[in-house]
Amino acid sequence: QDVCALLVQACQLVHLSQEHLVNKVCQLIHHLLNRFQVVVDEQNLDFLLSYSISALKQCSSWTHTEILQALAALLYNNGPNCQKYLPDLLGKSGLLVQFSDLAQPDVELRRAAVHSMANLCLSVPGQPYLDESYRSLCFQTFLNVLQSSKTSDVDDITFCMLLQNALKGIQLLLNGGKMKLMQTDQLGSLLAVLKKCMFYGLPGLNVEMPAVLYPAPLPQYDGRSPVKQEQSELSTIKQTGTRRKKSKGKQKKGQLGEEVKEELESDVGDGAIHAVDIFQLRSGDAQNNPCLNPWNRTLDAAYMPAGKDHLTSCCPSWKRISSSESEYSDAEGGIQSKMRSYQAKVRQGALACFLSTIKSIEKKVLYGYWSAFVPDTPGIGSPQSVSLMTIALKDPSPKV
Repeated sequence: QDVCALLVQACQLVHLSQEHLVNKVCQLIHHLLNRFQVVVDEQNLDFLLSYSISALKQCSSWTHTEILQALAALLYNNGPNCQKYLPDLLGKSGLLVQFSDLAQPDVELRRAAVHSMANLCLSVPGQPYLDESYRSLCFQTFLNVLQSSKTSDVDDITFCMLLQNALKGIQLLLNGGKMKLMQTDQLGSLLAVLKKCMFYGLPGLNVEMPAVLYPAPLPQYDGRSPVKQEQSELSTIKQTGTRRKKSKGKQKKGQLGEEVKEELESDVGDGAIHAVDIFQLRSGDAQNNPCLNPWNRTLDAAYMPAGKDHLTSCCPSWKRISSSESEYSDAEGGIQSKMRSYQAKVRQGALACFLSTIKSIEKKVLYGYWSAFVPDTPGIGSPQSVSLMTIALKDPSPKV
């Protein structure tokens, strides 16, 4: 209560014309609510939401990102208490709809809007949820974000955070129990982007997916009874076995034994000759090269003074790397590590969203799409398709 009273008093002191102070107040709201996990009561929430929405409408665009972050913190777990503000946020010309549009050039602003929209989709047990029109609008917004591609002027980490927020929003819609994926195109589009995001940033893989996945045709049912099918298979096996016995009986035992004997002798002879050649070659190299001969190493250690010049003389020139060449910038390494971490979070979010999708649809509907995620064994010569098994085997992140 003290935190809420402090935030309300700060908003009352700062007029919307003082944009720099409005920016600082919104940073304070975002920081305190996230750090202390404050539960805002309905009266203070009403005032703070009204202040944030008015600031978005009146203040300059450079303040909008901070205002949206404060709005996201206010909306988290408070969706049922924000019903009267939904037309301003999710209406036809709502603020979140405008800022999350793909035509929005500022990706950081779009990410903050999608984050606010995702927090609004969080359901509270026993409280009213979003109407069907708002749920469909949010779902389509999240889907459009996942289907969009990153341009060259967009920061990699910012785009990863944008994808994470969109995946989280879809997961919250599905976990709320109110969103049902009934249309084939809607489900197919979601599964297509989820499979693409499952491999996002995975080293060595560049997955190209169609815009929509369609269910595969179900396998044909064999009308024969199991007993008749087994009998036909046994008769086929017996026929092939008798044919093999007859073909083997035509050969003479003496000729067969001599041929096998000659083959074995030739194989053993070739292998032995090949092994001797390799041994001679390696022993010759070891005698010529002092670094490879263990006896030379012991002699050097006994009769030569130990020093840096002697140790480096036995090593090839390509191994002599200076410290300046072997070290790289810590800042560059930290950025790469951070980016890999964010990419792994995208893959993790896609798998969590895929699990929520499985739980929200009927099993007979899912069966038609299952081959896209757990395919059958590919035939000889066909390219290997990526699947959930690929993630389990090749993903470097243990959390994924």
